[in-house]
Amino acid sequence: MRVGIVAGTRPEGIKVAPLVLALRAAGHEAVLAATGQHREMLTQVLAAFDLRPDADLGLQNHGLTLAELTAETMRRADGLLAAERFDALVVQGDTTAAFVGALAAFYREVPVVHLEAGLRTWDLAQPWPEEANRQLVGRIATLHLAPSEGAAANLRAERVGGTVVQTGNTVIDALLHVRGRCLPWETPALAELDHDGALAGDLVLVTLHRRESWGDGLASVAAVAPAGPRAARAARRLPGAPQPGGARRRRAPVEGWPTSPCWSRCPTRTW
Repeated sequence: MRVGIVAGTRPEGIKVAPLVLALRAAGHEAVLAATGQHREMLTQVLAAFDLRPDADLGLQNHGLTLAELTAETMRRADGLLAAERFDALVVQGDTTAAFVGALAAFYREVPVVHLEAGLRTWDLAQPWPEEANRQLVGRIATLHLAPSEGAAANLRAERVGGTVVQTGNTVIDALLHVRGRCLPWETPALAELDHDGALAGDLVLVTLHRRESWGDGLASVAAVAPAGPRAARAARRLPGAPQPGGARRRRAPVEGWPTSPCWSRCPTRTW
């Protein structure tokens, strides 16, 4: 079987990597296609699995509106599907790449496999536009790989077409794959922490990347930060995802933390 797998962001890369490895181990031809949106970060995370993209759509989302990005992704995804003639296309989660890839495959009559299917908030504004993306993919997917019993129940309640299978979350497979491997730090601030021994002690790590986490969302996290002597000694770090304007919006609410956070544009730039 010839299977295409689309990934554009680092989270997608982490979650599709175990599936790519499993498909190839089972004797299938798994073609990993990168959209190019977050090329540097995707390349970094795939390297941890000794993977690299087999195809690249060459997207650059800097300065594009969401509508423009969607249209350009559709055009290039359709070209990939026309050239590769997959037996199925795997999309992961709720990104624009996942939604558009699924829609392009549907138009080409290629079965869609939705990895991490069935997550719902039932609020199209939270998260936006991801909640809409994942609901729309759910209407056209042939195989829904649900990470939990609740996600599978959501899909059955929606009476989606195709087959729903509860698989667990492949991020756990990714964790088990890299656990114990001695991978180098790509971010200088984290390498410095490791050198100083901070990672061996107490560490408060917060990761936030969705739009609704900016501003007030991050302020609420800072407000409930752990208190007490042990928390005061802990190193506190907040890796920042590289959305335009993200650093400026995220910095202010966290400056009240007892220690300065680490603002790093992974993998190599420090804000």
